[in-house]
Amino acid sequence: MIFRRRAAPVADALVVSDRTVRKGPCSCGFVARGVVPERLCADCGDRLLSAWGREERRLLEQHAAYRDAVADVIAAATSAQERALVSKSVDEPMVLAQLARDNAAKALRTLRKKHADSVLPGSLSQWDLLARALQHDPRLHRARSLRRYVESGLGSAQLTRLAWLAPVRVGRGTRHG
Repeated sequence: MIFRRRAAPVADALVVSDRTVRKGPCSCGFVARGVVPERLCADCGDRLLSAWGREERRLLEQHAAYRDAVADVIAAATSAQERALVSKSVDEPMVLAQLARDNAAKALRTLRKKHADSVLPGSLSQWDLLARALQHDPRLHRARSLRRYVESGLGSAQLTRLAWLAPVRVGRGTRHG
């Protein structure tokens, strides 16, 4: 398995008592062994996403201009996604939400290139490791959105979280509620 030698840093990044995720028991063994399994359980997938987001925020805190630009892109994508999901005038709100996130990913790639000089490649190693471990989340829509956005650079953890929340918003009746 790819992560066997590098599992400790990934496991160390997890905060099992994180209040932003469900408090279920780990059924995949990742928390106990610290080795990324072929398929993460839902709780470990949620924990890893939270850890990836924390690492991304830590990295962005070191670069104020980059952080502010990423925040603007994510805020615009969040707003566009919310408008799409509550719109009663469209048949496919998820398609419009996806389009908003794709536009945000393009903007993040532009920012990544613009700020390439300020972010040291080695400083992204933990961020990259968490993103790769998260690819073992068995939920199909999560794996697709992660693969779609991870190459966008910093901000993609927030964009991925936004994509993962979209089905929840529609499922709770936000669109026609």
